[in-house]
Amino acid sequence: MRYIGFIITLVIASVHAYGQSLNSHFFRFSDTLETFQVEGAMGPDSEMYRHRFLVRASYDYINNPLIRLDADRNTQTGIVVDSIHTLQFGGSAMLTDRLLVGLTIPFHFSAINDAEVTATDPDAWQLGDIAWKLKYRLTRDDNKVQFAVMPWGFFPTGRNDQPNNYLISDDSWGWGGMALAETRFGKVSLYGNAGLSMAKNAEFATIDRRFRIDTGLGVFARITKMFGFNAELINGFTLSSLSRDQNPIQIQIGVRGKFGPVRGFMGTGLESLRSARSSDGSFQAGVKIPFGNRYAHNEIQILRDNLSVRREINFETDKDIILPESYGELDSAADVILKYLKYLTLITIEGHTDSRGTQEHNQDLSDRRAKSVKRYLVDKGVPAEKMHAVGYGESRLKVKEVDAETMRINRRVEFKVDEVIETKRKVRVIKKPDGEIEQQLLKETIEAYE
Repeated sequence: MRYIGFIITLVIASVHAYGQSLNSHFFRFSDTLETFQVEGAMGPDSEMYRHRFLVRASYDYINNPLIRLDADRNTQTGIVVDSIHTLQFGGSAMLTDRLLVGLTIPFHFSAINDAEVTATDPDAWQLGDIAWKLKYRLTRDDNKVQFAVMPWGFFPTGRNDQPNNYLISDDSWGWGGMALAETRFGKVSLYGNAGLSMAKNAEFATIDRRFRIDTGLGVFARITKMFGFNAELINGFTLSSLSRDQNPIQIQIGVRGKFGPVRGFMGTGLESLRSARSSDGSFQAGVKIPFGNRYAHNEIQILRDNLSVRREINFETDKDIILPESYGELDSAADVILKYLKYLTLITIEGHTDSRGTQEHNQDLSDRRAKSVKRYLVDKGVPAEKMHAVGYGESRLKVKEVDAETMRINRRVEFKVDEVIETKRKVRVIKKPDGEIEQQLLKETIEAYE
């Protein structure tokens, strides 16, 4: 577990232990359980970012976490602690879109020299050091790489006055901080961290973890909608005595799955790159349950539009001069055309009139007005070769004329293309505490069909 040093405490009074080197397996566990051990940066794809709260429970087992070594630290000469079992309970809450707070409460059972007391005995379990953390995301939702910082600490709540409480508590306040990063490529996520940690009493004999650097690197690959696999490397460098570093590298592999609202995980680990390593192996498993949605489910909107957009363009009476009051309508038309321009072969600008006046006059007037609109759009950046202006006079009335309003409807300009534009937008609907609803565009794809 990340925030519990599991360091030999000063209450160990074994005389022969002081005369030999010791090696401890320093294991840690992700508080959010998004991954097995390496913390992510809480980006838009993380479980916590989409929910307000998360509760969790986990079980952690490590075999031979504390051993004796020869003077050269190359050969195992004995086992001090046979195994450690840990039950961990906790939760996290999103205070804002960027700030998370979490708490972890662990209970441990240490098996020493094949002790008669077993992990099934409730009296064998002892409270460990309760840990807290804050995580603040630095980057925006649309950043390809997400970054966050995480101050954390633990309280000396673990009891170290029992004979079997090896590796349970540092018997001191601990604190530290980390820089976190993660990115995603399709179904594969990469994540990692690096930080410092301190604990005043985290030393015993040849083990010294009062001041160290913690690092981690991992990858998660989603195989199906329900399952995916993790692989991770983690390490802790002891700064106060590099020659007595206890844990060069740990390798973790495992699987994560979704079962309705419940998220489950399990995995195994092994300390590597050392001939006389502590910990023959470890096993982890747990569940987490997020609740209190920050966001509604993603809505997928499909918009089909052939860009036959009617615009009410007003001209000076019996002229092709556009009135200023129609500039806004043409500006919005230009925005739509420019957005879809690369998908369009040709834009036809059609001018229409009502039935008043002669057919010859109306035909000429509609033609000139269509060309006037084309010139306006060219000035707004629409390529001239992409547009064709044509007037239809009174030959294509939209409605039967019975009064001034129906005649106004027939005086119109339309933009038409041969293609059908299909826009697929994936948006997140954010329900804010004040009741306001905001939509965030996550992804947009555009296709054109003949």
